[in-house]
Amino acid sequence: MKKQLLVVLACIISLAHLSAQPTTFNYQAVVRDTDGNIIADQPILLQLSIIDFQETLYYTEEHSATTNGFGQIQVEVGAGAPISGLFEDVPWAEQQLLMEIKVSINEGVSYIEMGQSPLLGVPYAFYAASIEPGTGIESVSDNGDGTLTFHFTDGSSYTTPNLAGPTLEDQPGNLIYHDSTGWVGTDAIKIAGSNVAIGTNPAISRLLVHGDVTANIDDPIFEVKNKDGNVVFAVYQNGVEVNVDESAKNKAQKGGFAVGGLTGGKDSIVQYFRVTPDSVRVYLKNDSTKAQKGGFAVGGLTSGKGSTEYLRVTRDSTRVYVDNSAKAQKGGFAVGGLTSGKNGAYFMDLTPENYFIGHESGSNLSTGLYNSTLGYQSGYSINEGNSNAFIGYQSGYNNNIGSGNLFLGYQTGFTNTDGNYNTFLGYLAGYSNTIGVFNTFLGSFSGYSTTNGYNNTFVGDSTGYHNQSGYFNTFIGTGCGNQNTNGNSNVFIGNKAGYSNTSGFTNIFIGNKAGYLAETGQQNVYIGNLSGYHSTSTWGNVCIGFRSGENTTTGGANTFVGARTGFTNSTGFSNTFIGIEAGYTLDTSCCNTMIGDHAGYLVAKGENNVIMGAYAGYNFAESTENGYANVFIGNESGFNSIEGFANVMIGHKAGFSNVEANSSVVIGNESGYSITSGTDNVYIGNKAGYSSTENYSNVFIGNESGFNTTTGSDNVFMGFLSGHSNTTGRENVYIGWLAGRSSETTLGNTFIGSSTGEHNEEGYSNTFIGLHAGSLNKDGSENTVIGAWTASDTTLGWGNTIMGMGAARVLTGNHNVVIGNRAGEIKETGSNNVIIGRGAGHKNQGDANVFIGNDAGNFNAEGSGNVFIGNEAGAHEEGSNKLYIDNTPNDSAHAMIYGDFAEKTVRFNSWLSMNAPPDKDYDFTIDNRWTSSNIKLNGVGDGYNYSTLALCAKNSSNENLWQINHSLNDHKLSIASHSGGGWHVPLTIDTTGIFNFDGELIPVNDNTKNIGSSSNRWNTVYAANGVVQTSDARLKTDITNLSYGLAEIMSLRAVSFHWKGKENGKQKIGLIAQEVDDVIKEVVTKGDNELQTLGINYSNLIPVLIKGMQEQQSTIRQHQSTITKQQEIINDLLNRIEKIENK
Repeated sequence: MKKQLLVVLACIISLAHLSAQPTTFNYQAVVRDTDGNIIADQPILLQLSIIDFQETLYYTEEHSATTNGFGQIQVEVGAGAPISGLFEDVPWAEQQLLMEIKVSINEGVSYIEMGQSPLLGVPYAFYAASIEPGTGIESVSDNGDGTLTFHFTDGSSYTTPNLAGPTLEDQPGNLIYHDSTGWVGTDAIKIAGSNVAIGTNPAISRLLVHGDVTANIDDPIFEVKNKDGNVVFAVYQNGVEVNVDESAKNKAQKGGFAVGGLTGGKDSIVQYFRVTPDSVRVYLKNDSTKAQKGGFAVGGLTSGKGSTEYLRVTRDSTRVYVDNSAKAQKGGFAVGGLTSGKNGAYFMDLTPENYFIGHESGSNLSTGLYNSTLGYQSGYSINEGNSNAFIGYQSGYNNNIGSGNLFLGYQTGFTNTDGNYNTFLGYLAGYSNTIGVFNTFLGSFSGYSTTNGYNNTFVGDSTGYHNQSGYFNTFIGTGCGNQNTNGNSNVFIGNKAGYSNTSGFTNIFIGNKAGYLAETGQQNVYIGNLSGYHSTSTWGNVCIGFRSGENTTTGGANTFVGARTGFTNSTGFSNTFIGIEAGYTLDTSCCNTMIGDHAGYLVAKGENNVIMGAYAGYNFAESTENGYANVFIGNESGFNSIEGFANVMIGHKAGFSNVEANSSVVIGNESGYSITSGTDNVYIGNKAGYSSTENYSNVFIGNESGFNTTTGSDNVFMGFLSGHSNTTGRENVYIGWLAGRSSETTLGNTFIGSSTGEHNEEGYSNTFIGLHAGSLNKDGSENTVIGAWTASDTTLGWGNTIMGMGAARVLTGNHNVVIGNRAGEIKETGSNNVIIGRGAGHKNQGDANVFIGNDAGNFNAEGSGNVFIGNEAGAHEEGSNKLYIDNTPNDSAHAMIYGDFAEKTVRFNSWLSMNAPPDKDYDFTIDNRWTSSNIKLNGVGDGYNYSTLALCAKNSSNENLWQINHSLNDHKLSIASHSGGGWHVPLTIDTTGIFNFDGELIPVNDNTKNIGSSSNRWNTVYAANGVVQTSDARLKTDITNLSYGLAEIMSLRAVSFHWKGKENGKQKIGLIAQEVDDVIKEVVTKGDNELQTLGINYSNLIPVLIKGMQEQQSTIRQHQSTITKQQEIINDLLNRIEKIENK
């Protein structure tokens, strides 16, 4: 919270001019704060207003003043800077007026109202001074109401205040005074002859002062104060106070307090007893009489003749006599008083173990040793505490077992019980400490509230006043760390430095009110007057310099070095500002670095900016959330930047005019000087991109590279004066000394190399790479030129690709490809050529040529449409539309491949192979190392076939010719032969896989080959006349009768079935091979496939069936014979029966 000021007015008013109309009067005052501390040597602003009792404002003015060492100011009212009204229009004569005072100690940011003061003498003086001079008093009239009217010779008049009062008879012995309305009497002062009485009656002595019977014990009866309002001498109800100004440099005869005697000499005062700030003295006469009487002595009477001395002071010694045999509680030296009780009250108790001086001082001692106390009830509760020193009224009052403490001052360490090794000096210093240890509190109220804090050092009035449990703090300065409660490890040095800190820790505040409002911040360093003043809960800030980071409230991790650096910042964090008023306006942003005098002065918002240099980024004023990640380094670099982000501008006035450019890199003296709103530009070099305004995505590197570019974008210029004349051209790349120097509005050029494209003016989409490559080109476009001096001597045509030193130096044609050292060197005209190889197409002026190889087509001058491939290929060919593929200058009969495009012919003078070395046994060889070798014939047809492969004998015309044909009509594959003047087609295969043979199918060897197998079977075999199986006895041996017969046939099982995988197949009948194998193994065959599929040779069953039928037939014959015989018997029996029946 802010503390108001108390202005103690000592107003001395006098007219500035007496001989003429007065215009000013003097005003003096002493300025103090609410704690009564003088505000010395500090500039203030003073507003003085003239008002009446109804607070009607007549006049206001302002004064700028500086308090002196005593806090005094003096101004002339009427001579200040007017704010409202006119001083000469103030109505002094009409009524009583007041002066209202306001004071500002923060340069006018805010004013504190200090109250109102009546002006008594001035209105009359000003009124009288405003009257025209008269020639004298003409007459005086008694108005009968206690007032007089003076009439002047010029016709004017003046009426006095009421001068009437009570009669003297009504006020015997009372003081008569005028209260501005009339004379009144008071009995506060009684006068009787030469006697005066104050507060009593009658006056019975020269001066009698009597206290008020209702006064409190601390109310003064009589006070004498010095010019500063401090009490020098006062008489209270129960004592007298004499105060001496320790800082006063008075003469020895006058300073301090003295008791003396009068003599008859010149100097009639002889001092006997004197108290000064540095000593207490008792003066004894040098010619003292007997030893018992001379000097100063305290003794006791005995019943004997003489007395017993206890204390003796002489010029050569001071002696205290004690009884050595006395007990520890009573031995030594003591001063006490008598009471009505049994025992007296001790005022001083000195023993070899403890020194107690003061009423009840150390009165509860038990076993404590080596304690020294001085003052009323000083160390009152000491019981077991050791080695304490307490000086002052009730200093260390509650100390019990605390040891090693030094308390000096009124009630210093009053509450301390167990605290050890503390040093408290000053009025109420360390008052509340109970168990805190190793604390040092120097100054009135310093460490007042500390209870258990430890290892603190507080030096100055009210330093660490509210500290309770804070530890390891160092506070030096008036009010320093006043509000600290449990903050620890802080260092506050300076008047009210860290005043409001409560629980903040590990902070360092040095300077007048440095970190004044900090409450809970941590790890901050504020050094300088008002540095970090408004900090509340910040962390990790370093602010060094007058008012640096003054308004930072919660922002953390900032580094501000320099007067008023980061002055406006409130919540911004992770910023680094170095230099007077660097980052002055930045408020809530983070992660900025601003180094230099007024660097980034007007930056309001923005993040991740780096600004270095005097006034660098100065006008970065309207930056919002877009103003971030900039780097400005150099005097006035980025001076006018407002909202740009992610820029890097380094160099004197680099990016000076930038307003809202983004993501640009500008490095060099006045580099990018004129840029305003460009994006993604890179300018490096003296005045590189100097004229750029609103372009984007340019890269200019080199002295004055891209100097005249205004709005051209997407360019890359690197090298001295590269792209110097470019204005609006875009998407160009110029790299090298003078590269693209003359281009202004072109598009899409790439020039790399010294003087590459130097004179290009209107050409676009060119690529020139190499020393002087395309140097003289002016309007040729879409060319690619690579190599030193390539296409260097003239302007190019369109769409050329030229590579190689000196290649196509004078070419003006279009759409050529020229590659090779000096390739097409003297070619001037011609288009659509491809020339590759050293010296290839050296002289050619034709069109649509392809020359590939060293000196390929070297002597072809006018030819067109040629293809020459190979070293010196077609070197001597001068025609057009020729094909040469060779590695020698051979002619058409010897070149490896020769062709004529006009005749559509190609000649191979070599063996051919694919994927294998040529095999001279074969004219054409195909070898595929990974899969099958394939030849594809793809034709549109000749009326008969799409494609034909002919096999014939050389020089045999069409005789004995074989052809494999792809039929045009039905897409059949046929094998045909031509012999004897006609064609024969022995084999045709249609698209369904049907083979048509016009001939016989005969195996090469007898009885060795099969048709089908056990796993690849024919479904049905059709034959017109059956299948003939050779059975000639001449071809057989070991012939025997078959052993199989009817029995084996009867053991076979005939079945019907369907073949698996033939879901829609017809039902089949037959036998099961496994069953047959068990009976007749000879008819069962075992396949050679993986499953060894079984099969039945049904034709081999025929002999078994024949043998079975034979056996069955033999049986039938036997049965027939038996049946015949039985029938004969039956017939005989039937005849007999018939005969019997017929009887």
